[in-house]
Amino acid sequence: MSETDPVVDAPVMDEAVTRVGLLLEVAAGLATRVDAQLRRDSDITASTYEVLVRLHRSGGAKPLSALGRELAVTTGGVTRMIDRLERDGLVRRVRSESDRRSVLAEITDAGTRTLLDALPGHVADVRDLLAALDDDQQAALESALRTLRDALGDQPRS
Repeated sequence: MSETDPVVDAPVMDEAVTRVGLLLEVAAGLATRVDAQLRRDSDITASTYEVLVRLHRSGGAKPLSALGRELAVTTGGVTRMIDRLERDGLVRRVRSESDRRSVLAEITDAGTRTLLDALPGHVADVRDLLAALDDDQQAALESALRTLRDALGDQPRS
């Protein structure tokens, strides 16, 4: 009587599981690389960089709730992050003029300088990494990642 190999036949060998596993592996490696580069070259963390970029791109300020959703962190997580950045002088909290109940994180001049100082090294490192893909692969990657992000919706981390 021949037995099948339970490991080979297990759902863990499914192509979808493998693809998500590869995505998680690449995401973890990318997060480590980006954080190391930013710490080494600019003395900031990847999370600091990401907050500063998002505030800068939004015209300088953004509600804490929206920032938390975009960064996929809990309300407590975004509060701690903004506390630290505020202590470092990179952001400040301001009340929304249109809704006084809403608190915004606003990038400071020091935050803008920190972001602009970090950009050249970060852009060079990201371009170096993406050079492994041709233009069509980069466009396909961006499209696929946007689709997956949209499919996830607003799901804060636990």
